[in-house]
Amino acid sequence: MELMVLPDSMMLTRYPDPVYPEASAGEGMGWTLKEFGPLPVPKRGQTMRMDSTAWKLYHQLVEWEQKRKLAIDDQGVVRMGEEVIQEYTFTHDYYFMAGDNAVSSIDSRFWGLVPDDYIVGRVWRIWKSVDSKGKVRLNRIFKKVN
Repeated sequence: MELMVLPDSMMLTRYPDPVYPEASAGEGMGWTLKEFGPLPVPKRGQTMRMDSTAWKLYHQLVEWEQKRKLAIDDQGVVRMGEEVIQEYTFTHDYYFMAGDNAVSSIDSRFWGLVPDDYIVGRVWRIWKSVDSKGKVRLNRIFKKVN
């Protein structure tokens, strides 16, 4: 309920430079931080057509994989250097990271998708658990996560 009444502008004051500006500025996508996506999450070996929408959503991932900048012109033609890129095949799996408190979570809506190389472990126990009033839930601390 708290998320529904909070304007996107309030969320952006906490993290004013999101990776997906179309989510904050509505640049042709119609997204907001509360009504985000759909955002297809690429996986290793997946080939995607590189058009203006794909460039908006994935250029940072492609640049990270290729260690080269992508550019797009007024006609929506995507280039890597002088080479026109009509499609791209991803070399990594990516993950959308979301926090458990959407109002105060700075997550993939703000800093983007996470490549598999950046994941160093997996959750196996709950370290801390509090309710909406800040009271510690002792029955959940150190509980195993399946």
